[in-house]
Amino acid sequence: AIEIFNGIAVDANDSADSWHIADVMLGRGQRYFAVATDDFHAKEHHSDFGRGWVWVKSTERTPEALLAALKAGAYYSSTGPEIYDVQIVPGQTAYVRCSPVERIFVTGRGSSSARAQGHGLAEAEIDLRNFSSPYCRITVRDVHGGRAWTNPIWY
Repeated sequence: AIEIFNGIAVDANDSADSWHIADVMLGRGQRYFAVATDDFHAKEHHSDFGRGWVWVKSTERTPEALLAALKAGAYYSSTGPEIYDVQIVPGQTAYVRCSPVERIFVTGRGSSSARAQGHGLAEAEIDLRNFSSPYCRITVRDVHGGRAWTNPIWY
């Protein structure tokens, strides 16, 4: 997995998000999963804790099941918002259900992108008929600037 968000870098050098590099790699056909972290190292730095994490989709809370889900990419990364459901019909639509957000983005190779926006947006069906990419990824952004990202979805 590639670290696409690092909570420490928010304050250290204002470069917490590395999707710009990851998107170039995806555009070149490299397949990988992405992960957000808080990069928490020491308990005396309490403000660093909980800035980035992953939500894992697993039927069990055992170490084996969680590790298997992580290896399969059955998770999404977040700094706040939650993603409940994503359904993609390539060349047609992307359906996204999430916690209330301001924007839902579908991003692909190069300049391929589509979005929905609105205050308190909790679901959207986004038209992908003009979306030309062999993969997509979903980003949701809330009113506070918090974001959540799916792993790239190849089709």
